[in-house]
Amino acid sequence: MSIRKFAFALTAAASFAVLGTASAAVMVVGTGPERSCYEAAKADRATGATIRTCTEALEQGTLSPRDRAATYTNRSALLISRDKAELALADADDALKIEPSMTAASVNRSAALIMLGQYAEARTTIDAAIPLASGVELQRALYNRAMASEALGDIKGAYHDLKRAVDLDPKFEAARVELARYQVHSR
Repeated sequence: MSIRKFAFALTAAASFAVLGTASAAVMVVGTGPERSCYEAAKADRATGATIRTCTEALEQGTLSPRDRAATYTNRSALLISRDKAELALADADDALKIEPSMTAASVNRSAALIMLGQYAEARTTIDAAIPLASGVELQRALYNRAMASEALGDIKGAYHDLKRAVDLDPKFEAARVELARYQVHSR
């Protein structure tokens, strides 16, 4: 079974050239470059300029700890869409150092690890985040775990995660496409 190349921002379902991952954006309170960074991640406008805007927000030093973690998370989503997995992983790790329970950062960390072929670590990361996730973050987390599980040979686990993601949102196109590849046979 081949794994298709898709990535999905938490708030926008647009495909990128990434190995079966979903990334996430986190809203910030501020109105400066941190807000522009969030809006770019939310709308999947991953350009050099939008990534620089995120960097500018982080370099200002005026962000609350939560907004700093959110901005690292948002920049990691943009970096994932630009196929910069190592940088995205570093940003997700920085976010999690500040806010260990920020599930969107864990979603992005798992996406970057999948891109780097580190499937077991990706699954461990997302396994820890799933109990904390809800809504769209849970859907993206389940999708990433399915991609990691499939790469590790756990086809049944991947199927169940994709099924659950589609049950949560029947319009989650990436999960529907991946789920359609499976055939269930009764014995």
